[in-house]
Amino acid sequence: LTYGTMLEVESYGGNGGGAFLGFVRKKADRIRPTFLGQTSFRVLTVDLRTPGRELLRLSAEPLKPAPGAAMVPLVDLREVGAPVCYYAAGVQALRFAGELVELPGSVVAVLDTGTTGLSLPPALYERYDALRRAKAGELGLRGASAVDVMLKTTVGDLPVVLNMRQGRMAAYGGAAFDIVTPIPEPSGMDADA
Repeated sequence: LTYGTMLEVESYGGNGGGAFLGFVRKKADRIRPTFLGQTSFRVLTVDLRTPGRELLRLSAEPLKPAPGAAMVPLVDLREVGAPVCYYAAGVQALRFAGELVELPGSVVAVLDTGTTGLSLPPALYERYDALRRAKAGELGLRGASAVDVMLKTTVGDLPVVLNMRQGRMAAYGGAAFDIVTPIPEPSGMDADA
């Protein structure tokens, strides 16, 4: 098993400046083997629902979901030039400050447990910021900053809803994870990054 880390990592916001042990398995041929790709594990389960009781489980056996359970199908972004198969899913809807936001076409969410908060392309970030400012007096800053991401599932119109945690979390030493930042379009990185 080969794994290397960098002595320094440049922080571009939301990553804390630390080196990460990536749990991506599939990759483009030009990319060196990933950590997870060198193991027999086929399934990664991350449960972040309860602060202080997070769960990371790796398994060589496929998941056996309950009959009728809503599953989130992954989108392979290698088809559009990504170097690895990120954990990405189609977005059914976004809600900022309690309001549904019109999506500018097809939107994909990249789920990254090593990223703090949420990064949005400029058009969506501007909509988020405008709603946050407009609703702050009515909802308070916490309510106005609320974000819900509804992911497409295998069960028709029944999305999986991800809610951004608000405020400082005692279980994490008072750290806050409700950071929303704009990302440039295009990402500013080439396909070999």
